[in-house]
Amino acid sequence: MYRTEAYTAPGAFSCEVYSDHDVWLANRGKGIGGSDAAALVDCSRFKSLQDLWAEKVMNRKSLVGGPNVAYGTKAEDALRILFQCRHDPECGASEPLEVHYIPDACLISKADPWRRYSPDGLLYDPDSGKYGILEIKTSQANNSSKLKEWEHGVPIEYYLQILHGLIVTGFDFVVLTAEIRDWTGDIRIIERRYDRSAVLQDLEALEQEERRNWEKYFVKKQMPGIGFEL
Repeated sequence: MYRTEAYTAPGAFSCEVYSDHDVWLANRGKGIGGSDAAALVDCSRFKSLQDLWAEKVMNRKSLVGGPNVAYGTKAEDALRILFQCRHDPECGASEPLEVHYIPDACLISKADPWRRYSPDGLLYDPDSGKYGILEIKTSQANNSSKLKEWEHGVPIEYYLQILHGLIVTGFDFVVLTAEIRDWTGDIRIIERRYDRSAVLQDLEALEQEERRNWEKYFVKKQMPGIGFEL
């Protein structure tokens, strides 16, 4: 169903494909992935920099999980197919995009191998010849303030995740698609596109802060906020 050429497109990354999801999970600890980006720069509401350090340096298991995580995992493939349909010229798409996908794959930065990214898909724009990233999310908006985060953008953790993906791949754009369920039971699917040219300052700032914290805390094995080295 899916094309895979984008995973070998000329770019700033190499690609590792694992035999199954358990092997993919076991290899997550080798570096910083997209879902770690916000924690690495201490901007995550779900995981602190100290928690991330304990996972990567001390091999402590992450406690993130539960029904929402299970729902997101099970819904991902269906949302990817819907995205493909919305951007298929045969389905009347005005902005066609090819969806490329390999399960249990990890993209690794050639310049900084500790930077890793596991996309929910890679994209190719046949009109411009540009490559992009597909990121898929599901969100339970239990109140109006959480729903407001999605009105004109995406939550900060997801924004930093997709910026991390652009750093790893060197690609030109990201499309984040999300299924949002609110407290009334209503469900809607949104898309947010971010072009590299529009987020250059944020990319540079994240690249520098990630590198600073990686070298200071993870390479030196110095616990954040404590000041001693292992």
